[in-house]
Amino acid sequence: MSSNHKTRLRRILEETLKVAIGLGLLGMLWHQGLIDPRVIGRSIQNHPVGMALAILVQGAMFLMLATRWKVVALPSKISIPLELSTRLTLTSQFFSTCLPGNGAGDLVKGWIFSKTGTDFGIVLGTMVLDRVVGMTGLFLSWSVFLILAIATHPSSTGLLVPFLVVAVLTTASLLVLLAFSRKIDRWLEHRPLPEGVRARKVYQFVGQTVKPVSRGATAPKAIALALGFSLAIQFSYVLTVWLSGQILSTPIGIVAAGAVLPLVSLVNAIPISPGGVGIGETVGATAMHEFGLQQNAGAQVVLVARFASIFWSVVGALCYLTLRANRIVPSSAIEGRQKLS
Repeated sequence: MSSNHKTRLRRILEETLKVAIGLGLLGMLWHQGLIDPRVIGRSIQNHPVGMALAILVQGAMFLMLATRWKVVALPSKISIPLELSTRLTLTSQFFSTCLPGNGAGDLVKGWIFSKTGTDFGIVLGTMVLDRVVGMTGLFLSWSVFLILAIATHPSSTGLLVPFLVVAVLTTASLLVLLAFSRKIDRWLEHRPLPEGVRARKVYQFVGQTVKPVSRGATAPKAIALALGFSLAIQFSYVLTVWLSGQILSTPIGIVAAGAVLPLVSLVNAIPISPGGVGIGETVGATAMHEFGLQQNAGAQVVLVARFASIFWSVVGALCYLTLRANRIVPSSAIEGRQKLS
């Protein structure tokens, strides 16, 4: 067996194992009575309008994600049509749902867009900037909701304060990273190129990736607008979970949802199971129990919210099928409108 076949087989086995882990976690939650497919199915059937609203809110969230990427790419003189950005964002969601971790979707999105003629390193840099701004919004909103949760649930202060400290410090660290990205870019520009061919290629790729982050950091209006979208995206997720609670006849406060969901989002990014399935539900069950909900309520609410997200993952799969490489129109490496039909 050739090395390529061995590598492919190993990857297939790894992905199969991670799918099995996700299914195993859901099975464990079912066995423990924390999720009940019959209750979830009956609730969705009895509240079709609520489920439709949850799906629409998720759709608005993905549209804001696409718009945010478009905004942070503009300082690098990359103009991404909103339609294309939306289709690629949904394609990214499809791969992030199917594959462990959230990075796989971004890599696919960047690879497809690089076929327009923009170097992959530069495209990756715009997505790094997009992620940094997105994570800043996540931790900033988490800090606000944790402060409100501590004020309204004093009995949970001991549990929530460490998370608040982490959220505040991470928010500050991400903002400092943005502020110093220009210095990092200049430092890379003034360093001599490595002698080895491979080392030189890696060095140039890193430089290409850092430059869009640096350019974005010098465009405060774009960063402020992108941060506004990030906060709106986080609130959309909170609203989706609140609607999921209404569907399940499980009242969940906005503050409780806002204090718990960022933690669910972070653990969903752990590359153990596809899209973090089973992991987020487990964390949701434990965390929401601190706010007076039954343990099965947290897991089922997170799972119903995941269903709303999966709907758009299916749409993303259809978008991916329409993004064929032979229909990509090349453009300049940095400047100009990139088009992909």
